[in-house]
Amino acid sequence: MRGQQRGVYLPLPPRDPELDARRIRGIAESSRLEPGDAPLAELAEDLGLSQESLLSLCVGWSTTDLVWYFPMRDAAGDIIGIRERTYWGQKYSVRGSREGLFIPLDLRYQGPLLICEGPPDTAAALDLGYDAIGRPSCTGGIRLVAEYVRRTRRYDVVVVADCDEAGIRGAEELVTAVSREASTRLVIPPDEAKDLRQWMLSGDARGELPQAIAAAAPIYSYDPLRRARRRAVAYLTKTSRQKRR
Repeated sequence: MRGQQRGVYLPLPPRDPELDARRIRGIAESSRLEPGDAPLAELAEDLGLSQESLLSLCVGWSTTDLVWYFPMRDAAGDIIGIRERTYWGQKYSVRGSREGLFIPLDLRYQGPLLICEGPPDTAAALDLGYDAIGRPSCTGGIRLVAEYVRRTRRYDVVVVADCDEAGIRGAEELVTAVSREASTRLVIPPDEAKDLRQWMLSGDARGELPQAIAAAAPIYSYDPLRRARRRAVAYLTKTSRQKRR
């Protein structure tokens, strides 16, 4: 039995983060689907999404576990984890994964950036013609989203919540954080739609979503003077440490 020898428990060796990172990147690259692959067509049909939007998210397929893979990335776009999706819609992570964002490869950097929850909603936003990234859950990825917005200089951001209490509460927390980096609006799908993908499948989102974005009040708490002060303090601290050496 792993971790035991002759009835005596032996602790497992500590995990190596660099080894995990290389393994995760290898899995994501080797499992990546191509146009025309049967698992890609099956997932697209099941979710009501285009194959192009799923390919943009670098969806993969495990021939051993029979699950779909969605790479999770840090704010710089590097793969740091993999989300698994089963036939029944259950969600897991490959062992050794770190929580990350679902970032498409071919964003146009035009119009608002939509922040969605999970890969299907992100793909739905792409199908609706928007630039979009996905957070890992309704409460996760806040720091990474704010960092991504800052790095990519996206100054017009729309957070699209799931239409439930947890989703709305998590979206409000994200709006508070991202509004320090960009003008941020909150959009909630109508009650009959659970999330953005369901809203799109109802046929109403293409006309209603632009109206909801235009009607949402932008929140912008960016304070350039405060950021300049923080940078100045950091610079002075670094300089004083160098002088003491």
